[in-house]
Amino acid sequence: MSDYLDKLVTDGMQVLQSRIPSGHKLLYDQVNRTLFHKWVMDCIGFLDGVAPEHVAQIKAVHKPDLALHHQAEQIFAILSSAEDVIRAKKKNLSAKSLSEKSPGAFSVEFLNPRLVEKCADHFYACKHDDCILNAAKVVEVRVREAAGLSDTDIGVKLMTKAFNPARPILKFGDVESEQAAAMNLYCGFIGFFKNPHSHKFLNVSDPLAAFEILSIANRLCAMIENAKKA
Repeated sequence: MSDYLDKLVTDGMQVLQSRIPSGHKLLYDQVNRTLFHKWVMDCIGFLDGVAPEHVAQIKAVHKPDLALHHQAEQIFAILSSAEDVIRAKKKNLSAKSLSEKSPGAFSVEFLNPRLVEKCADHFYACKHDDCILNAAKVVEVRVREAAGLSDTDIGVKLMTKAFNPARPILKFGDVESEQAAAMNLYCGFIGFFKNPHSHKFLNVSDPLAAFEILSIANRLCAMIENAKKA
């Protein structure tokens, strides 16, 4: 079981690395269709008997007629979650012992390239405060670049300016409440994760917490790619 689970993770990384840029900001990047669908079916077949709740999540994301990079990212995250659950059950590990795993047990190579560049070294060196701060900075810089704003636009004010539903620069759709929710999502991430780390040492020691924050930053970066400039 362990060997096949490792194979699924390796195959998933190959799928993510097969990214095919769309060449247009309004179109989603794709992945190799053959590799993607075979990998998804292998995941479902393997997890069906050991992690059925994860299979349900995969089926909710997977669309047989599509092979999109952001779908592959979501399914890889689901597989990674299932892997932790399966290995925890097998080794009878507690949640505490999972959080005490070495950062080397986590893979960050599937993340946005800029997150890998700015955060991976800090993560693997157990400098989780620096890792989290840099992840927030990557999101901040990406929003500023996409919105075409200046270096003086920073933090929560930058997010409000870029996504304000009344006059958005970066727009996710025509539903004002959803645009407001997106603005609050970015404001919350920056306010909660960047601001405290900018002003004090929090001494984060849990690699799982740092990894989860990296994953949130990764999703926020991916969302920016699909926002329309108003």
